[in-house]
Amino acid sequence: DAIVAAGFNAAVPTKLPEGYEMSAVTTISNRMLQIFYESENGVISYRTAVGDENISGDYSVYESVKNVTISGLTVTVKGEGETVHSAAWTSSGETFARSEERRVGK
Repeated sequence: DAIVAAGFNAAVPTKLPEGYEMSAVTTISNRMLQIFYESENGVISYRTAVGDENISGDYSVYESVKNVTISGLTVTVKGEGETVHSAAWTSSGETFARSEERRVGK
């Protein structure tokens, strides 16, 4: 239903991160699909939309921002040290973003 509401054939993850369960699926302005995965350790947010804009919604300032190549795609990763907090990329006319919030003490 959310893919229909988003108005495009959104590419979505086919495998859940280990220990995480899908907790919510929403659309934003009927143009972006957002999926939340939750575990005792934290929450992962996955977004996708048509286009090539950064849709991460993460405006934090990180000590590390770099582009890496993953499976032939250029992915912008942001984080602290070796810890990645968000990633954004585009492929085949869609833009994607993944961010993670850890629970305090985990």
